[in-house]
Amino acid sequence: MTNTRLISGQRQANPLFYTREEGFREHRSDDFILALQELSRILKPAGTLFLTVPFGVYRHFGSFQQFDQKLLFRAIDAFGSRTNAVQTFYQYSDTGWDVANLEDCSNAEYVDRVAKAWSDG
Repeated sequence: MTNTRLISGQRQANPLFYTREEGFREHRSDDFILALQELSRILKPAGTLFLTVPFGVYRHFGSFQQFDQKLLFRAIDAFGSRTNAVQTFYQYSDTGWDVANLEDCSNAEYVDRVAKAWSDG
């Protein structure tokens, strides 16, 4: 598989990360591991990856997943031996986004109507 392809005369970097092409879409719940391994491979030495995921009660919405603690740790492990993970959690409240901890966020659930909008594209 190539990491770069040509579309309409423009170079598009690594289609594993975001594409509407069915061949590259996430079909299995652990396909994200392949993407993280590729990110680890192409990140320059001492580079930083800022990764944000919906977190709380695990749920697979078809086009994306809400990570729980187990899946989050799998994502960190998939990034490889050079991982120095700093985890910061945020929780939404009436006043906006607030810094929280893993335990505070573990029971969070995605709002179904928002999930449906993301899934429908």
